[in-house]
Amino acid sequence: MKKRIFSLLIAAMLLMAFSCTAFADVQTSYSAYTNNFIDAVGWYQSFDATLYITGENTYELVYKANIFGTTDPGNKGEKTVIYSGTFTSAPAADGEDSHLDITLDTCDNIYFEQHDKAWGRNELNFQMMLNTAAWTDDMEDFCGMAADEFLEAHSVAGKVITVEDLFLDLDNQTLMNRVVAIDGTEFTGGAATEDELAAMAALSID
Repeated sequence: MKKRIFSLLIAAMLLMAFSCTAFADVQTSYSAYTNNFIDAVGWYQSFDATLYITGENTYELVYKANIFGTTDPGNKGEKTVIYSGTFTSAPAADGEDSHLDITLDTCDNIYFEQHDKAWGRNELNFQMMLNTAAWTDDMEDFCGMAADEFLEAHSVAGKVITVEDLFLDLDNQTLMNRVVAIDGTEFTGGAATEDELAAMAALSID
């Protein structure tokens, strides 16, 4: 009975969280985050990656980067990249019963949006929005390629995201829905390691 009550409480909590997103078809989600301080300019960077399962074998992977100042207060940059496509899942190679390896098999669409001044040294270096599902001539002018070329250049197909899924062991109340690793790089949830920064950077479009 306690197990069922706990299951219902978790389901209700997830439903409340999903109602705050723009994804009406979300079934569950897994997140990883990290942060970093850029000493030279006194800016903080925070990064998070959330994998939304939107169907039996469909996903949306949302990467977000935020940069803000300390001695130079204020928001310096926001970036959101949303990848969508199909996936397959299998028991994780690490052998943990509560873990799954989710392989992103295809990347069928990319939505990209960024704001503010922090991206000035990037190739895509100003406030802009790109969407391969609704590609325009202006978007092609911005990035110098057609939608299919952009998809091919920035596809996340082939990435393996290892997740912890609390529903695989509801008796273990230490578990949570989270991203454990991306392509083998583990996330600790604290200050960024070089490997964590590299794994997040691989999800960015610059």
